[in-house]
Amino acid sequence: MLTDRAKALRPIIQALLDEGGIDAICELIAKLESRISESRITELEKRLNKNSSISSKQPSSDGLKRTKSLRAKNTGRKPGGEPGHPGQTLLQSESPDITVAVPLDSCPECGGELASQAAGSVNGVSAFGLIFLPERTTTPPGSHPPFFPNGR
Repeated sequence: MLTDRAKALRPIIQALLDEGGIDAICELIAKLESRISESRITELEKRLNKNSSISSKQPSSDGLKRTKSLRAKNTGRKPGGEPGHPGQTLLQSESPDITVAVPLDSCPECGGELASQAAGSVNGVSAFGLIFLPERTTTPPGSHPPFFPNGR
């Protein structure tokens, strides 16, 4: 059963067949295929060029393509402070507030026993700005009266 559009095309196709034969019809089909593919490519390119910054698309649909950075590329300046500015460095203290000795039973690299070895040089590590928390304590059950929200 032919649709209305196909019925309207029937006399055009018959005229082409009468004038140029099957070659004219093949040429018409090739032109129509070309138009269809061109319009489809144009539509797909429009969709591809859309992103969430210029359309109502969701940002998650943008894909993994990176956006251009908003940072200035090369300002010509060297990194660091102003020339002649004295830097500030926290130095290791001669008399620290707390000294912790950490004895080692075995070498952390090879696992060899260190108990029988004579002490060598002492390496120090300084830690600045650390906050020492008090030790956690627990109260065993029954050592204090229970708390009742109603005051009983």
